[in-house]
Amino acid sequence: MAAFLFLQGQATDGIRRFNFAPESAPRVESFKTISAASDYNSWRGYGWLDAAGSVDHGRWPGDKQDTWESRNNLNVVSRRGPDDLARSYATGTATFALDLEPGKYEVWVLSGDAGHLEYIPREAYRITVEDKTAYRFEMSTAEFIRQFETPLFEDELSHADVWRLNVEPRFKWSRVIVDVDDGQLTLKVISERRAGTHHELMGEYAHTETRSGPSLRFSGALNALVVLPAMPDTSTGVQAISDIDTWRRQNISHKWPRIETAAQAASGHTVADHERGYTVSPVNVLSQVMPEDRRLHSQAVIKLRAVPGEYVPLTFAITPLQALGETRVEFPMLQPLSDMTAAPVPTEDTLVTGVVRYVARATEKQGAQWRPKPGMIVPIDHWNIRAGVSKQFWLTYQVPDDLPAGEYTGRIEIMPELAASTHINVELQVLPFSLQRPVDLAIGMTYFSPVQYAVSGEAEFWKRLQSEFSDMRAHNMTTVQYTGIRMDDYARIDRAFGHYREAGFEQPVNLLESHGAMQRWLRQGIPWSSAEFQAEYVQFVADFLQQSELRQWPPVIIGFGDEFTNTAQEEVGAEIAKRLKDIPGIVTAADVNGYKEMTLLAPEVDIVAFNNGWSGPEHVNRGKRLLNKATVNHILNANATPWLVNVGMDRFSNGYWFWKMVRLGVRGKMEWIYRGYNGLPFNNFDADPLRAHAVYPGPDGTAVPSLDYERMRIGLDDLAYLYTLERVVEASREEPKKIAVVR
Repeated sequence: MAAFLFLQGQATDGIRRFNFAPESAPRVESFKTISAASDYNSWRGYGWLDAAGSVDHGRWPGDKQDTWESRNNLNVVSRRGPDDLARSYATGTATFALDLEPGKYEVWVLSGDAGHLEYIPREAYRITVEDKTAYRFEMSTAEFIRQFETPLFEDELSHADVWRLNVEPRFKWSRVIVDVDDGQLTLKVISERRAGTHHELMGEYAHTETRSGPSLRFSGALNALVVLPAMPDTSTGVQAISDIDTWRRQNISHKWPRIETAAQAASGHTVADHERGYTVSPVNVLSQVMPEDRRLHSQAVIKLRAVPGEYVPLTFAITPLQALGETRVEFPMLQPLSDMTAAPVPTEDTLVTGVVRYVARATEKQGAQWRPKPGMIVPIDHWNIRAGVSKQFWLTYQVPDDLPAGEYTGRIEIMPELAASTHINVELQVLPFSLQRPVDLAIGMTYFSPVQYAVSGEAEFWKRLQSEFSDMRAHNMTTVQYTGIRMDDYARIDRAFGHYREAGFEQPVNLLESHGAMQRWLRQGIPWSSAEFQAEYVQFVADFLQQSELRQWPPVIIGFGDEFTNTAQEEVGAEIAKRLKDIPGIVTAADVNGYKEMTLLAPEVDIVAFNNGWSGPEHVNRGKRLLNKATVNHILNANATPWLVNVGMDRFSNGYWFWKMVRLGVRGKMEWIYRGYNGLPFNNFDADPLRAHAVYPGPDGTAVPSLDYERMRIGLDDLAYLYTLERVVEASREEPKKIAVVR
């Protein structure tokens, strides 16, 4: 019952508790809710002394309790996570007052912000009580970037880990002792207006806090206030905060319940396994290694085939039967089997050693329940392996372009800190040909400009964008579905497209920002169905394409349509498409999400990208699905080009199945999303909890891939093998004809 002692009530225990939150936020029992409308009055004895202006209300896209209230000098905000006390806060220049008898008081303030959308708390601020600093937050730009791109080297396996790694570091309690001489305690957040200059680099597609939140935004966060008479013995206040945090941990467990999965029985483990302390077994790249897996020891050799230049994954699982401590792996060299006296081939220059980190992932698409699942491949050669938690190592070896065809052998050394070492044998067959990749197909991912890097100036922003374009290109992408710089910001578009060209993408830029630009008119209250919008938007796009020609940009596809089905605006989308056709030389594209949208847009656009679709908010599609040959034929018969969009990042969808769809006439494939623009990416309970990324930002411009992203690359390798086989077969059919002509 200790966790609920603080719920006894403010009057009976002498402790005053305040939760700064909008009226719509969840109530926290025994805490008085202080909203933007909670002005001070003497009969209540607390409230805002000088909050100016009327209260404005709003909400952000997402959870129904992601709300805000605002006045001229005050923001009161509610986020989605983590717990119901820390999720909300107040900030601004308004002063909060609490009537108290003169005396000495112990004051605790809770401060922190989980962020939302593109916002990550970084601006400096202070919280003062009676003009005495109770809390101070400062973060340098260098530290912000370091946190943003540094993976956690621990797994989130329990709520205790979630609290320790994700919540406690972001929400800090601070204590101060103050004298109240005039019968009123005052408290302020000392901060500046929120900086928004980096939003210039965001473009218009993304939802942002500044577009959907209060017009005036302030830095800082005051989540909660606890006040009690100061005593020589501080244990009462410490215990009160401890009880609150115990409740907060329970609240998080209730809001974000972890689905428990029982460990599999350890039957089959031998005496040798227990003496060794663990088992090792090769794992197929398509298999998931879960924390509770209890795999048997295997002496199987990892056998691989690859062509020069190909990336080859080597994966295996370690099942610990005891704590292994820091467990390191090495794969130092390969030895040619044809000549064991030949010099070995070092692997260090083209080997990336990684460990699959578990992350908290929702068990349902939009659910709050979660369990630890394999997430990202952290580029590191060691891990602290806990007892009973199986781990997967994922090594990626790029076969050198000049490595001769033949068979090679090597050993992966496994060296636990607290157990004996062992190894896995590897056999690699290097094939005597090279892959021909289908560069005539448009293959890519939706990519948002890395706006988080704009906080340190544009140098970091462009460095990250350039490195991530290179990463996508190295993963066999031929294009980018790009958004994140305004279309009329010609100088920055020029620079982005320059990096696109440098990366070597073979296909045109698929400019999804063309759809984002349409939001500008909606924000001005001009609907897309109006003649005013359609005339102005067509001119806007025409001006952009004129700049494209003058500046010699790579070819651009105007991706103006992003699932009109979802807002039942299919006819509006078709009308916009017709108007855009008036621009000479334009190439248009639309991502469609329903049968009606597909049939209306196919005759009016050049490229129709489709997935399986849905019925739509008004059920006009009646469950009719799109992923079939009939859809491809319908689009082709309308003289448009069919693409796929958001059908999967798995190996099969990007390999054999995609190849089959290409044979039917599909010419492109786009996937959502390379990386989102909201929150700290390595914190699963930040901003948009349980959100996954395809790629995470690593130190110094590197990329940390998810397993899905790596499996997508492997699928595109499969596609290249099939494409190469087709070219070989075609050449073999043509060769006899050539010989006959010569004779």
